[in-house]
Amino acid sequence: MDLEEAREALALDPLIIGNWVRDKDQRGPDEPTPRRYHSAVVHKSSLFVYGGVPSSDVLSSEAEQSIAYRFNFNAKMWTRNQTHFLSNHSFSFIYGHSTSVYNNMMYLFGGRSYKSGGYLTGLWCLNL
Repeated sequence: MDLEEAREALALDPLIIGNWVRDKDQRGPDEPTPRRYHSAVVHKSSLFVYGGVPSSDVLSSEAEQSIAYRFNFNAKMWTRNQTHFLSNHSFSFIYGHSTSVYNNMMYLFGGRSYKSGGYLTGLWCLNL
């Protein structure tokens, strides 16, 4: 079943919970690399993916960066957004954290830096 067939099935019976299908319509070279222990939140018409532990083949190229990936549902496009922790901390590739959205801000709590092994303390926010 492809995505269009799944959409048609859901339109006929919204109580159907079925198979996961990959959205083949997405575009852009900025799709996130495979990862685990990340977080994702929805805000307005976008999905934001932050942190996580990447696959080993991309770890060296991305480990120094703090990137929030944004998927725009309307454009079906991924964009890669560099972010910075504005403090004396030097965190990169945060994993095992939780995020939520409130009032146009993404709040991050907990987690650990893959590079340094240090834990984040406090509540952090990112303006969306």
